Amino acid sequence: MYNNTRAPGMPPMKALPVAQAKRPKNDAAMPLAPIPVNHGPSSPPSKPALLSVDLSNLPGERRFPHRAPALPEVMDGAMRQLVAAQREYQVDPDHLRHHPQLNPRMRAILVDWLYEVGQEYTLKRETVHVAINYVDRFLSRTKGVQKSELQLVGVVALWMSSKVEEILPPPVSDFAAATDSGVFCAVGATGS
Repeated sequence: MYNNTRAPGMPPMKALPVAQAKRPKNDAAMPLAPIPVNHGPSSPPSKPALLSVDLSNLPGERRFPHRAPALPEVMDGAMRQLVAAQREYQVDPDHLRHHPQLNPRMRAILVDWLYEVGQEYTLKRETVHVAINYVDRFLSRTKGVQKSELQLVGVVALWMSSKVEEILPPPVSDFAAATDSGVFCAVGATGS
């Protein structure tokens, strides 16, 4: 509540009438509420185009004409390159047909083992998911992986994904130890 007492020597406050109240500048130009847009049943809302921002009128574009091309052109080329690489290295859904000694049950056992190793070394789930993707991509691009090499492929994929995803990845000797003597680590390769 407002306290009517005033400090000594201060004149009394008087209320301004509503007509004399000062309004902030540009108040009339600012809408008080958003304007609803009714698309109606006949015209569905259109999706905004990807990178539809006009960058040609930025101050830097006029001052620095020698600089790199504008963002949309760079992004368009980079996106085309990424999509082409994704198509080239896409996982074949039937990638185990190229490996007569392997079957889906062996892959499932490998995936379970990768999750166990990931939990043992407290790796992020994303690290294990990336490792499984690496295994599937490797099996899609190669032929004739032996049954005895499948654990090696899995542990190398997990090691590689931990180097990418983890802040402090375990050393390669820990991954070799996780295979329970299935994979040997060379003497000089005990680091990460």
